[in-house]
Amino acid sequence: MKIKINKKQQKIIILLGIFLSVLLLNYFVPLINDDYSYSFGLKGKLTGFIDIFKYQYHHYFHWGGRTIAHTLAQIFLMGPDILFDVCNSVIFTLLVYLIYKTVFTKKDNPLYLLLVYFTLWLILPVFGETCLWLIGSCNYMWTTTLILFFLIKYRNYKEIKDSKLNFILLFLLGILAGWTNENTSFGSITIIICYLIYQKYFKKEKIKKWELSGLVGNIIGFIIMIIAPGNFVRKESIVENPSLILRLGKRIFDITTSLLTCCLPLIIIVVTLVIANRYLKKKIPNISIFYLIGAFFSTYSMALAPSMPERSFTGVIVFLVVAIISLLDNIYNAKRIISYLTAGVIVILAIFFVKDYLNSFQDLYHLKNAWNERVEYIEKEKKKGNLELKLYPIFPSTNKNPYYHSVDLSKDKDNWINEIIAKYYNLKSVEGIYE
Repeated sequence: MKIKINKKQQKIIILLGIFLSVLLLNYFVPLINDDYSYSFGLKGKLTGFIDIFKYQYHHYFHWGGRTIAHTLAQIFLMGPDILFDVCNSVIFTLLVYLIYKTVFTKKDNPLYLLLVYFTLWLILPVFGETCLWLIGSCNYMWTTTLILFFLIKYRNYKEIKDSKLNFILLFLLGILAGWTNENTSFGSITIIICYLIYQKYFKKEKIKKWELSGLVGNIIGFIIMIIAPGNFVRKESIVENPSLILRLGKRIFDITTSLLTCCLPLIIIVVTLVIANRYLKKKIPNISIFYLIGAFFSTYSMALAPSMPERSFTGVIVFLVVAIISLLDNIYNAKRIISYLTAGVIVILAIFFVKDYLNSFQDLYHLKNAWNERVEYIEKEKKKGNLELKLYPIFPSTNKNPYYHSVDLSKDKDNWINEIIAKYYNLKSVEGIYE
């Protein structure tokens, strides 16, 4: 007796598999760097929402404007680890699904869920920092997911009534989506503008009031984040060339170099698929154009910032993946060979994924064990009255490890990370042992 699995069931199985695979990795990620810092309010460790509110108010004026992301992070830091592990895995799975649903509004092809997952896994340059680490995930993965959730409303604008309730809800959702992550938020604003221009001038359709309120809210949220006094306080500590032209020129050059380093495979795929679409006399999908424009502006808007770390490419990569899936689906049924090639690519990516996943699992398993042993050692020494400790640092071996681009401990006990770990465990000092 054959058991036939329909497309809906296939989607559920794939999404469940994605959730469980990411949950397993999340379980092995302990507190990392900034997690210790944000575990504190203004007067000690966080004890409630009032502490978070006071800290975020201070943070806005003295460090930066990502209030939504950091408020979310501090809420999780007050709770049990497993709560964040589960929620973070749900959000990653939702991110994959939203990328899929941005392209497929009516039809289904569950294989693309695997393609999205494998691509994010293999292409995101610092997966551990942006998808597993608590502070990093809230700043990059969670914010990008919120932005995609907001943008999909414009994708499905015909299904949303132009009511007063939706006018208010989309305005508020727009503020939240705009008040998330600088370059990805700016990219989302450009995508919305593309949607509205196409709707108004190409489809000759009336723009709904909620679409405008959502855009206005998005811009307001973005502005609130950008004008945070803390951004300018932090910027004063960075030394750059006094010439504006030279400064911008260097930033654009550095951004382009980083873009090619992080996204070259995706760029090559985009170009190849555009050529294939034109060769097969297929019109380039509007969704691909909109999200490529969003990726461009998300990238080069960072010319206004002193630097663009690899984790800032999270939103850019997500926008590029949306464009790629749309371009691929546009020619998927044009020739049978394309569907075969797609299936073959997914199989190849699956092989790379399995190998990398096993290596990452081993790396994170070591990370958790080493961290647990350290905590046990600290507690034993504290009972003996030893409050000035020397600890061995933990080193990563894969980019799925949140320590991939950061230092666990410094030799210098006065280094900020050493000081915050000492403060967290009520020690006088912590010193890293490097032999």
